Amino acid sequence: LFQLEKGQKVGIAVIFTNNSRPTAATVASCREEEKKISEDDLRDIFGKPGKVNIYTEEINYVGERHIEYDINSFTSCSGAIVFLLDKGQPESVISERRWQIHAGAHPFLNSRNMGFKLHGNIPNLVTE
Repeated sequence: LFQLEKGQKVGIAVIFTNNSRPTAATVASCREEEKKISEDDLRDIFGKPGKVNIYTEEINYVGERHIEYDINSFTSCSGAIVFLLDKGQPESVISERRWQIHAGAHPFLNSRNMGFKLHGNIPNLVTE
């Protein structure tokens, strides 16, 4: 039986428009109004509008109904699919396809995001 574990690598894929691009306000943590960051740094970290931008990190915590991870994200990423990466994973992940939904920033820990686990039979959407 597959189990999500601390240390497994996950990612989210985000496409944003020029109007919904990351800003100093939308990348700020829950205790900041704005982050001191340049437009160039925002583009280097979060990518470009109209492109698929993939952000990756490891799982920090596995709860009964959610996982926590530290992915650079910003306001409006909520709802993105969180997926297990297919490279550099522990043996427990090989050939597994598991999906979660990105909920957003952790309400108390600035260095964490949360994703809700999906339960049940999820079809393999990836073709070999």
